[in-house]
Amino acid sequence: MSRLYHIKPRQDSRNRVARTLDFLAGVLLFWVFALAVLLIALPAHMAFCCSLLAASLMCLAGVRLQKWRKLKRQLHNRMWLAGEKLRIEIDNLKTRDDLIMFVGLLLDRSNQFEDVRVTPKDPVPILSIYRGSKVGIQCLPPSLPGAAADTGYCSEIIQQLGEDLEKGQYEKAFIVAIGEIHPRVRWLIKILGRNLQVALLSKEKLVELAVRAEQLSGGEEVFESGVKQERVVKETEPGIKEVVLAPKKGLRYLAAFFMLAVFYLFVHLTGLAAWVCLAFIIINGILALACFIANREKRGAFRLE
Repeated sequence: MSRLYHIKPRQDSRNRVARTLDFLAGVLLFWVFALAVLLIALPAHMAFCCSLLAASLMCLAGVRLQKWRKLKRQLHNRMWLAGEKLRIEIDNLKTRDDLIMFVGLLLDRSNQFEDVRVTPKDPVPILSIYRGSKVGIQCLPPSLPGAAADTGYCSEIIQQLGEDLEKGQYEKAFIVAIGEIHPRVRWLIKILGRNLQVALLSKEKLVELAVRAEQLSGGEEVFESGVKQERVVKETEPGIKEVVLAPKKGLRYLAAFFMLAVFYLFVHLTGLAAWVCLAFIIINGILALACFIANREKRGAFRLE
């Protein structure tokens, strides 16, 4: 679940009306298909009743599925927006001292660490108690995007951390790194972790820890900011015309038109089923034509909006 803080959710560009129309269209297509299949083996009235029952069950299941997906999408949006807020805050840390103070405050607000002591000038700037064990937290300097921090300095402070661990000054250690890590430094951390209890705290782990700390100290403040941003996203959703006549929908309407037309010609439907299928053929044909015309006009027009 914590990975959702770092994965940007896929946005559904459709508004509520468009989603409802797509859902109903799917149910109707299923009903037409079920009716056509059942008419092969059953009398017309029995096939109609059975297909209607199947479509109703599918509709109920679809409604429940859509509600579940909506709740899941909303939770994912809130988690990602909360994580994005904290990622921006972490990215704004420019110096090692800033990072040390941020991590110290973060650990102090967390319920996983106790007796947090921050001394930026010491070789190991943060000491704390983690699950009953004394730990030292070393912070690597933030780096510029695409570039690792000073390799020599990072190696020096990591070696100092290892020496303190070997002397028994603390039982475990964390190394905080929010930027690029040079391969040599990463190799040094790996070697250190083979013999001693050392763990790397990446930016992703800090974000997760910060979200939990925000929830503990400030209620749902971090999620409230996510809700506000989510509302802004919703307010900018396109209208039903933009969704129904979207460029990618044209080929779908055309494909549905040809599939239904072939189905109508080869199955030899009669009665109500034939009229319903014919209506869908006409509707999809009109929508495909309207979609292509609307998007051709959009490509030809160039103006400042």
